[in-house]
Amino acid sequence: TQTLAVFVPDQAVYTLPYQVDMEVSYGTLRGKVTLQGIEDHSGVTISVPGTAFTTVSDLNGAWQMSLPEGNYTAGVQYSLSVFNTATDNSSFTISTDLVVALADVSLTRQVGSVAGKVVDENTNPLQGVSVLDPLTGQSTATDSQGVFTLSNVAVGTHDLELTLAGYGAVSQSIAISSGQSLDLTATPIVLTAYSFSGTVSLGAGVTDHSGVQVSIDGTSNLTVFTDTSGQFDFKGVIPGNYQLTVNRTGYKTQTLAVFVPDQAVYTLP
Repeated sequence: TQTLAVFVPDQAVYTLPYQVDMEVSYGTLRGKVTLQGIEDHSGVTISVPGTAFTTVSDLNGAWQMSLPEGNYTAGVQYSLSVFNTATDNSSFTISTDLVVALADVSLTRQVGSVAGKVVDENTNPLQGVSVLDPLTGQSTATDSQGVFTLSNVAVGTHDLELTLAGYGAVSQSIAISSGQSLDLTATPIVLTAYSFSGTVSLGAGVTDHSGVQVSIDGTSNLTVFTDTSGQFDFKGVIPGNYQLTVNRTGYKTQTLAVFVPDQAVYTLP
């Protein structure tokens, strides 16, 4: 609203000698939008349907725009590539110099599915491997044939995380589009077992050190035998504390406390 002081003279016709230019009154609309599975919530386009007014969210998902006074009944739309578009259908009224705050909105990812197979370094299928999509939080596990199917996998190029106790974790890169069923079974994913090895000697004058039984008891319970050089090697040992027992007929049984660290290859020092 504008108020002007004018003087109307004593004459039959008087025209105001200047034009009065009206200014549009604006208020502020604001809100917050978050993106599923990530910490950077920037880049979401927020628009008011039926108008040309748009803005973009910041790193934290916060946004605001200036709108002319009036009643808006078409709501607000949120859109970003690889995410499902969302609409807040709330009606709102914009008044001069007032701020209208809308409810927070979250955008979910467009999804597809992935099938695959997981094996060890000898091509044996691995059961119980956890397969996780960190962007959606969806996970599954391989069956007795090492096969898995993971639904609701985020669209785009990113990594799946595969883990199994006693094996090195693997990040498997995928590229998937909305609604796609991606099949990776033709090229199995390989997990390498953790290795815990060492040497047992039967004495300085002995040339064949094979046949010594070596067992570990703890998180993993495994038994192997030494080769001719006295070497032993456990595969798939879960990191942790163990009792290592060494036994062979004609020799005293020995028991040692050992700690196997979280590393791919560990040799008893």
